[in-house]
Amino acid sequence: MRLEIRSIAQAEAHGAERWRFPISARGVRAIVVFVVLMGLFYGFVHTPANETTAFRSYLALIARVVGGIIGLFGYETSVTETIVHTPQFSLEIVRGCDAIEPAATYIAAVLASPVGVWPKLPGILIGTAAIMLINLVRIVSLFFVGVYYPSAFNMIHEAVWQAAFVVLAIVFWAVWVQWATRPERQRPGVHV
Repeated sequence: MRLEIRSIAQAEAHGAERWRFPISARGVRAIVVFVVLMGLFYGFVHTPANETTAFRSYLALIARVVGGIIGLFGYETSVTETIVHTPQFSLEIVRGCDAIEPAATYIAAVLASPVGVWPKLPGILIGTAAIMLINLVRIVSLFFVGVYYPSAFNMIHEAVWQAAFVVLAIVFWAVWVQWATRPERQRPGVHV
């Protein structure tokens, strides 16, 4: 016996379930906002505006901080603009070494999330700061890989740490979502 169902009403009458799109309208809106924000970010990154003196100064600041941290481990360091020199190994801080892309991905995900405005501010500030600090750990670790395991430098730099940053941005966002979607009275430091 073959049963033909001609309408949704007939399908429901026969017990068949109607197929529904698995993402809510809020979810679709969040995806669209995320894609638009990332498009704007990449549009800005790939313009001459990101090669400004301010951006170069930011890279030089990262180099100075990394040089200082490496110096704490007893290495003789000097920094020339965006290059950290040691007798053992030198690093140049270039676009991509700045953690701006994973931070932008994280920020776009937070901004696109369908939650209120106020939980987004601490999420953006704390998550971005954590990404920037981990980036310093990444660069310092690359120095030590370059000194002690130079043959592994490119793999660690281009594969391991890049993948790790994608995962970190997703994990930070997931942790923030868990915090941001809890009822107000359950958030630490918020008393009703």
